[in-house]
Amino acid sequence: MLALIAVGAVAWLLTDRLVSETEEVATSTGEVLIATQQVSASFAEADAAAVSVHLAGADGNREQRRLFEQATDRATSSLERVARLVGDDERSHEALQDIAAATTTYAGLIEAARLASIEELPGADAMLRQASSVNRSEISPDVQSIADWARARFDDQTSSVWYAVAIILLVIAVGVLLGAQFMLSRWFRRLINVPLVAASIVMIVLLVLSSRGFATQQQAFDDAQTQAFDAIQISEQIQQSAYRHRALSTTAVLDGSAADGLIDLESALEGSGLLAQARDAASSDRERAGADEVIARWTRYVDENRRSQDALGRGDVAAAEAITQGAANSAFNGFNTTVEAALLDNREQFLNQLQTASDSLQWLRGLILGGSLLAAVFVWWGFAQRIGEYR
Repeated sequence: MLALIAVGAVAWLLTDRLVSETEEVATSTGEVLIATQQVSASFAEADAAAVSVHLAGADGNREQRRLFEQATDRATSSLERVARLVGDDERSHEALQDIAAATTTYAGLIEAARLASIEELPGADAMLRQASSVNRSEISPDVQSIADWARARFDDQTSSVWYAVAIILLVIAVGVLLGAQFMLSRWFRRLINVPLVAASIVMIVLLVLSSRGFATQQQAFDDAQTQAFDAIQISEQIQQSAYRHRALSTTAVLDGSAADGLIDLESALEGSGLLAQARDAASSDRERAGADEVIARWTRYVDENRRSQDALGRGDVAAAEAITQGAANSAFNGFNTTVEAALLDNREQFLNQLQTASDSLQWLRGLILGGSLLAAVFVWWGFAQRIGEYR
């Protein structure tokens, strides 16, 4: 009986640790992974919009200005959420402090560049480039360091082997009970010890339900990874490359010459690149249709942007600016909206799967504790019966 209680206690402790880790994945680690991706995407979007606003100069570009403000607000909101979720991880909090300081610098440079552009003051373009440099060399690496920490923690928490140890202990407990029943049947008159049979049934039911709960948890983690998170990561890379492409294109109009590096970015996205990978990662017909729409809108944007770059190659800066601010801008916004819609679905699916993993184990702590105690009572009863008969 004492051995059964000990096995139950150890199994409960292991299960309690596993349940706590699973709850943390659903309520903290997974949320940090999503939030850091939103921060990266928001700053990249803000950078592209800021260049478009700057290009408009005194004429302004209210739509792009609105997109810039919305992007920076989303980035700030996501950073605040990350700060609440990372717990006591010192490196992450240090990175968040650095990001906050760099964000203030970035926003100040963007605003200074915008005002200088409106007033046609010298140095406006240089301030804009400095702001973009702060984004790429200071903000982005710190955000990535937090994302790397969250990913390592996510991998560790979702690959825990404690559930296997708990299952093995329950199997041992069932084996011990069956062995005890066999030995008692040889020592005493009755072949069947009803209380011991009841204890064995309790532990077998406990084993089956625990195995089902652990299997559901692992399946939910696998689905979260393969059906949602892989797609999220690819979509994030698509967004980052697209925003970089847009920023280079609009900066080229400021410089009055065709941009370098656009072909490399397009090659990374097209053909067998990221756009094709996003379609391959789609797990439903609806997601595949969404991926096809993203590809179509990207093609439309690239076609318009090439018209702008061709105009720059001919030295027609006015035509390039008109296309960049008009048709190319509209096509890019349509592309970005489509990517965001796909990301929203995948993020929701990812978090829902993590919650499913957490829910699958909510009842397990109480079940193992109560089942082990009940089985121990039956074992005590069974041995007491045999001792009484022996006397």
